[in-house]
Amino acid sequence: MKHRKDLGVAARAIGRVVVVYLAVCLGGCQLDRRPAPSASVAPDGGGTSAVGVTGDGDGEPDPCAECGPDCESDPRCVPEKLPNGGACRTGSQCQSGNCRGGLCCDAGRRCCADTSECVDLNLAGEGTFCEQISACQGKRGTPLCEDHGCIVSEGTDDDRGCAGMEARDCGPYPSVICTDEIDQTVAACTTQCADDGDCDNASFCHAERCEYKRDNGSECSDNAHCASGNCGGAGERSVCCPHGDTCCASARDCPDAFGQPPVCMNTMTCQGVRRDPVCDENFTCRAGEAVDDDSACSDKAQDCGTYAPVSCTGRAQQNRPTCPTSCEDDDDCATGAFCDDADKTCKGARDNGQTCSRQRECESGRCNNQHCCDRGTCCADAADCDATGECTNLVACQGERRDPVCVDFQCGLTSGSVPDDSYCQGQLAKDCGNYTDIICTAQVEQTPQPCDVSCQANDQCDNDTTCIDDTCQ
Repeated sequence: MKHRKDLGVAARAIGRVVVVYLAVCLGGCQLDRRPAPSASVAPDGGGTSAVGVTGDGDGEPDPCAECGPDCESDPRCVPEKLPNGGACRTGSQCQSGNCRGGLCCDAGRRCCADTSECVDLNLAGEGTFCEQISACQGKRGTPLCEDHGCIVSEGTDDDRGCAGMEARDCGPYPSVICTDEIDQTVAACTTQCADDGDCDNASFCHAERCEYKRDNGSECSDNAHCASGNCGGAGERSVCCPHGDTCCASARDCPDAFGQPPVCMNTMTCQGVRRDPVCDENFTCRAGEAVDDDSACSDKAQDCGTYAPVSCTGRAQQNRPTCPTSCEDDDDCATGAFCDDADKTCKGARDNGQTCSRQRECESGRCNNQHCCDRGTCCADAADCDATGECTNLVACQGERRDPVCVDFQCGLTSGSVPDDSYCQGQLAKDCGNYTDIICTAQVEQTPQPCDVSCQANDQCDNDTTCIDDTCQ
């Protein structure tokens, strides 16, 4: 009979497991209107039972994610709570918060489908029931399955049914757990600690007081302070993060080295990017997404022919520079070009021999005699140059000249000279005393006349004399 009863219990348990998935998934979803998560020890001691906590503590997926579109359509959706007797996997699925043996039932009870599941074979067919969990007080007697939970009727005091249940949640200190003693009292929560071992698993000892381990992004000074087990700092302070030593609470904790300074990506368009340090969803410093920043673009963007090349400005925001089509002065033009005053456009510098008005107009950089050349007096042909000569015999008003030539757009003179008395023009050939002096003329060929020895009028006399009786005196 004993073995047959065990097989029946096992068969019913297997049947419940088979329908768990269907019961949960067909239960539907509802909006999550529960308070924020707060973990506590589950009544059956198997993991945690927490409001808003998904999964069963053993890596099982959340029924919402497993059951399809209804629960996945809105992140606020959760499975509807199951009543007593509903097939469950975690206490969070039950209205009572208690899931044991694959069924929901009231807190503190062993859940059951019928009375046979409430029999404790070690107690000669009797059962146990934790009547008051907070005081670890229970009873032993004839087992009953009432509202899908095991109880005893006409029982005697026996606290063993409370074994393993949480009598008191002591916050960061270890919970007070009921023992397997027949008669027991509940100890008070501890309020001091000597080391981390005196605290709850999710807490640490600091200044003789237990504190909850801190979430990622919280300030810390030791790995033991963090729920992740990792305390690191990329900047001046340390905070908790999943792993590594580049932890942060915000981007302010991340040094500039985690970003990327501005880089010019396209010199022609003056467009660049930078990457700022960010503190990501894992509270870890890294370089953020590229953002527009053109400040690294400050060099020449492109040549513009006869116009001055356009350059980037080095500003954070720039547009693509465009080449000009007019000029105000030579500075608006490229090297080797000039601003033509006539039409205000940049033109290429002129070759030697071409006309000019200033140095910038000449490719040689020299404008002289209204022409471009390399040196000396500039010309296009000999007509642009001057001849040179001298008076070689003043008394006879005889002179000579050398004619100009234009060679390599530079003025020069012929190697030989030709007679040209005009170079004696205006010079005194003979001093005639009281009579008018003999002055050379501008004629190319001339022979001076002799001095007068008599006069007919004053104009034949020197300025200081007068013609009297045919004589200048």
